[in-house]
Amino acid sequence: MMEAYENIKTRQSFRAFEPRPISKDIMTKIVDIARNSPSYTNT
Repeated sequence: MMEAYENIKTRQSFRAFEPRPISKDIMTKIVDIARNSPSYTNT
């Protein structure tokens, strides 16, 4: 879990992406982490 925290904490924005498909499992994990991350209404 600490690895995920560090990745979120040190995140970067990217505007170019590779055309490789992402598995549904990985996408679900990414969305779950993003859903639970702090925001101005969810702190």
